[in-house]
Amino acid sequence: MVEIIDYAVDILKRRGYLTDDDLRPGLRGQRINAAVEKYRTEHPYVPPLYPSIEYPGEEARCRDCLDGGYIARVHHDGLHTQTEYLVCHCQTKKRAAERIGQSGVPEKHQDTCFETWMPVDGLDAADFNAITNFAQGKADFVFVLIYGTTGNGKTFLAYATVVEAAKKGIAAKYIGAPELFLSIRAGYESPRIDDPAETWKECPMLVVDDYGAHETDWMRGMLEEILDYRYSHELPTMLTTNKDPKSLPGPVLSRFKDAELSRIIHNAARDYRPRKKGK
Repeated sequence: MVEIIDYAVDILKRRGYLTDDDLRPGLRGQRINAAVEKYRTEHPYVPPLYPSIEYPGEEARCRDCLDGGYIARVHHDGLHTQTEYLVCHCQTKKRAAERIGQSGVPEKHQDTCFETWMPVDGLDAADFNAITNFAQGKADFVFVLIYGTTGNGKTFLAYATVVEAAKKGIAAKYIGAPELFLSIRAGYESPRIDDPAETWKECPMLVVDDYGAHETDWMRGMLEEILDYRYSHELPTMLTTNKDPKSLPGPVLSRFKDAELSRIIHNAARDYRPRKKGK
């Protein structure tokens, strides 16, 4: 933890890399950054202008906290002085990246975001906004079912939901339905005393993608068990499927038909993959 003193500005001014005009409000941050980069390029062997607490001898990656993770704010009330330590913005980004990395979203899709979604006929703006609100923890429902044909963007929405939730501080988990059942079955076959489904029952947000292919009675029963637990505890849960909701197991569909806690969204868009090839 460190109270930042911008001593480097004095060095840059003395060396002619900054002027008083550069330090005017609105220009200061940009001009200082440019001056630092120029100075470091021309003086690569001198001690760092902003020494890193975490990496001594190197320029700090974050010039606000010098890689210490916290920023000190001093408050004076006329009689007393109090120092408040705030978590630096760089730590917020770092922790979000860690949550995304541990979410189960494949690495090549961890930059998926709602901003890159291309509106399609078949998913109206209200439903899209409902999904984004769900991801951000702002929705008035905790269960959401997205159904529709293959290749129309359901998995994209599932990825984006988990990534957005992670950015908002929610430890969301993504898993494809086949992988979910394989991981639980493997847990039952290994020597352990805990419930192999516990992770999926209790995680803060769960997104199960692509349910419905070749399910067995055991799979249906396991999904019901996980959803029943999460429904009872009102834990945010998303399920995507290619199936008609009417063909889902009765107890599963019942959870998603709850008028107060749930939302069913039909993505009626066509398969976009053939259209990508001009078909």
